[in-house]
Amino acid sequence: MKKRVLIVEDDKFFRFAMRKMIKWDKYGFELAGEAVHGKGALEFLEEHPVEIVLTDMNMPVMDGIELTRIVKEKYPRIMVIALSAYDDFEFVRESMRLGASDYILKQDMEETDAGQAIVEAWEKYMKAFSSKSQVREGIMELLKGQVCPQADEVREYLRFCLDEKCGWYVCAIRRLSDEWKNPLCRGDKWLPESLLEFTDHDVHVLFFGDGQTAAAGARMAGRDRVLRQIEKLISEEKYAAACSGWMQDTKQLAGCYADIVQTMDYGRFQRRRKIAVKEEADLCVRNYGWVYDPGCLQSKENVSEVLNQMTEECRKNMPDEEHLQKSFLVFLNDTADALHLQIGNLEFVEFGEKIAKLFLLEDKQKTVEEYIGVLLRRKAENSYHPGVQRGLEYMEENFSQPLTLKEIASHAAMNETYLSNLFKKETGVGVVDYLNRIRIREAKKLLMTTNDKNYEIGEKVGIPNASYFSTIFKRETGMTIQEFRRQKS
Repeated sequence: MKKRVLIVEDDKFFRFAMRKMIKWDKYGFELAGEAVHGKGALEFLEEHPVEIVLTDMNMPVMDGIELTRIVKEKYPRIMVIALSAYDDFEFVRESMRLGASDYILKQDMEETDAGQAIVEAWEKYMKAFSSKSQVREGIMELLKGQVCPQADEVREYLRFCLDEKCGWYVCAIRRLSDEWKNPLCRGDKWLPESLLEFTDHDVHVLFFGDGQTAAAGARMAGRDRVLRQIEKLISEEKYAAACSGWMQDTKQLAGCYADIVQTMDYGRFQRRRKIAVKEEADLCVRNYGWVYDPGCLQSKENVSEVLNQMTEECRKNMPDEEHLQKSFLVFLNDTADALHLQIGNLEFVEFGEKIAKLFLLEDKQKTVEEYIGVLLRRKAENSYHPGVQRGLEYMEENFSQPLTLKEIASHAAMNETYLSNLFKKETGVGVVDYLNRIRIREAKKLLMTTNDKNYEIGEKVGIPNASYFSTIFKRETGMTIQEFRRQKS
């Protein structure tokens, strides 16, 4: 957006020199008008919006000091730059005290690039304004569609930064690693094309547009060029990012962040390291259902293959975070049951929290694989007592029968009390709990592969009491039998 400038100067020759000397277009400025004293400037401002006022200090009717004071009271977002001669520098000091942002010495204008000086003053002014936490918070509130107490002030600031004629996009970059090296984590402006940048916690937000046209084809080409530049800048970092649709009005910001989050969520399922864009996310159809046979997990050699298949189903169906996390946790639980790997309740909860913190699909998959490897190594390094092993094998072979602790201990050639204590010490769970895990594991297979009634499946896996079967199933899986059945529909 071009910054509109008002020149306030009583010397017509100096006004002419400024018009000709400064290459306004080159620096993104538009000369909005001229006034010969402060009173005329205020009359102009009532009818014409501007972003910058360049004002002489010593003028008739109303001098630059009084003009600065009134402008900063009535139009606090307008930047004032004082024009000064050596002999009226005390006036400049007073104007700076009243709110002027910078000054330019008239005698130095031929030697100094006045246009560049104004640009630097504007960038400093905008950076100081945007660094205020309430401005950043206000923009985020508008993006998220929340109530913003300073909405009018924030919208005015955004109008200074953005070009409503050509429009803009919003890009959010979420850093996924604490080792982030890019300057954007400090909130610095690092992309020349950006109209506005700021950091909110671990997300860097950029507003950008091509600055030239509102034509759809050129607009999207300009967007793609900027996005490729961003990807190049952060190619060595671990990130997730998304770009909103095109906007032309600050009122469109309400709810924009929801679109960005949804688009970013789409991006987590893509193997390519690209910034996801809204029109791609709009094409996706979200489906939460996927089914696999836990029986395939009986062999540890097949675990990786089944996990890959499950991950590809998630990549295709793109479930939300809740369903995605649940998918990996259920898979881990099924694998542990099938391979007789023991996971303590606290350890399982901690693993669930770790999975929840990971954003990318491949990171979740990799973490599950690594954790299963740890469990397998743990089991190999700590082989069970021969009596415990005999008890485990007997339960695997006879789980459908009404087994008792006495019967299991007899086949393990051990005293009941001794077996019970040793079993819990080595496996982390009691004999009855372990037997129930085997039975529920087998029940899940039947629920997935047959249309048998609940009580029939309970009888087949050794739990003939239908109410007790429902209770054990909910305790072991975290869901009711009906909820589990719905997964295959």
